[in-house]
Amino acid sequence: MQGSLEELGPVLERLVARLESLECRVSALENRVPLRVDAKPFPAPKHEVHPVAQVTPGRSAGIMPNIGKVVLAMGGAFVLRALAESGRLPNWAIVPIALTYAGIWLYLSARVHSDSRYASVAYSSAAALILSPMLWELTLRFRILPPPATAGILAAFAIATVSLSWRNNLAELAWPATVSVCITALFLMVATHQPAGFVCVLLLMTGLAEAAYGYERWPYLQSAVAVAADLAILILIVVYTNPYDVAPDYQPIATAKMAMLMGGLFAISAAGLVTRTLLFSREIRVFDICQTTFAFLLGLVGVLRVSDYAFLGVLGTVCLLLAFGCYGIALTGSRLKSPDRRYYIFATWAALLLIMAAYLSFGPGLRVLVMGAAAVVATYAGSRWRNNFLVLQGALFLVVTMQASRLLTDAGRAFMGEINGWPAVPALMTSALVVVCYLIASRIEGGQMQSKALRFTFAALAAYVASALMVGTATLVFVGRVAHETPTPIPAMAVVRTLVLCVLALAVAVRGAWLERSELAWLAYAAMAACTLKLLLEDLRAGSAMSIAMSLFFYGAVWVLLPRLFRTRARARAKHAG
Repeated sequence: MQGSLEELGPVLERLVARLESLECRVSALENRVPLRVDAKPFPAPKHEVHPVAQVTPGRSAGIMPNIGKVVLAMGGAFVLRALAESGRLPNWAIVPIALTYAGIWLYLSARVHSDSRYASVAYSSAAALILSPMLWELTLRFRILPPPATAGILAAFAIATVSLSWRNNLAELAWPATVSVCITALFLMVATHQPAGFVCVLLLMTGLAEAAYGYERWPYLQSAVAVAADLAILILIVVYTNPYDVAPDYQPIATAKMAMLMGGLFAISAAGLVTRTLLFSREIRVFDICQTTFAFLLGLVGVLRVSDYAFLGVLGTVCLLLAFGCYGIALTGSRLKSPDRRYYIFATWAALLLIMAAYLSFGPGLRVLVMGAAAVVATYAGSRWRNNFLVLQGALFLVVTMQASRLLTDAGRAFMGEINGWPAVPALMTSALVVVCYLIASRIEGGQMQSKALRFTFAALAAYVASALMVGTATLVFVGRVAHETPTPIPAMAVVRTLVLCVLALAVAVRGAWLERSELAWLAYAAMAACTLKLLLEDLRAGSAMSIAMSLFFYGAVWVLLPRLFRTRARARAKHAG
């Protein structure tokens, strides 16, 4: 018993020392003073004692008290609402009191951030939860604020939010307030039937978010604001360009103002992307590509529909200027010789914008000239600097030129026997451009699959045009067709078309074997595949016995000659190399 009492004394001393230490810690936390423990050291325990988990000041504040503060702030907002309903406050006093109340919580959010991030989020959320319902009530229920004034207040709140959160990069302040402004603007633009002011607020938010992302602040906030702005422009297009006219209760908007609103989103998105790319050398995100493209399409469709297609020339000029600008950005530095991601993105946009400008602003003749010149220049530049992507754009421009001159469709009709006279001047000029581009592209060096595919593309276009011209010439000369005469199916012309395909395949094979170009061998076998399909669908179905026999003779002869031609050339190369 005596031994037990002797052991109890040290244990009690240690407990007293620990209690004194805990009292000092609690006092330091409550008074925010440095912790000083003057307690005397106590002997170490004989048995292992697990340390007590320390609680940091940030955690001591806790989440629940901050939630309680948000609830108290909402209670104050409901007090203001009750005073407004009772009529004890005049209308001129309700608005400034409400705005001051929300602004105080927004200001406190910026002030308490250094002490507690939880409190900063709570106060910012309280400001957002106070302002949004309050503006809704003051605008729609009490009719104290007109919609333009409400939009102005939202804009001021957005600017204040960015200003307070900019210096210290306070994402806890920026996110709740910005998202609440976007949601409130979207709902009010529909509920008030006066969307212009609220769309301006969303455009302002887009500009602020783009600027913040440019300075490496809140990158995902820019994405959220952009989605809200896209939705607002889409609502404008649906409401003001529907085929049943504008709803009678929506406020009419002038055409010029509507065009500025719909094109403003693209202007802001494009300016932000170009600034980040050129000034800050940022990598272009996938979202940036999608957002800029979608904003451009929204603006283009919206302006065309709201103006009843009266701004075609203006939009075409804008597309042409944007195409030149995109090419300028893509080709800056040494990107033509060593392409990177930025080059591919801006070069693709430039090509598509140039095509759109040609169809929006130019007539058929000028369209052929512009796109044909672009095809030659792009093909030559890509071949000269070994840039396969630019050569691919040349092929795209060449196809557009063929479509604009109707050569692409008329050549297909020639194979079907629908010949209505000699080709027009634009078609003949396009045929010459196809040959020129093929001669340029044939100089592309390299045995990579990309180079072979590009040479095959230009060779296929040239072969398509050449065979169509041969068929058309043979039809007009030997059958005596005249312009605008109704075509009559003749079995002999089926033989002529089969012969043209066989001669084409043989000529391409000879050139491919001589130049050692495997892509020309692909083209020769592709021509024979087309000839096989033609025999099954035309000759055997509608031809006479003599025409079928001749077609099969030509077809079989070429199949015999092609492998021998390639084998002979391969043996000659091996013998020369040996």
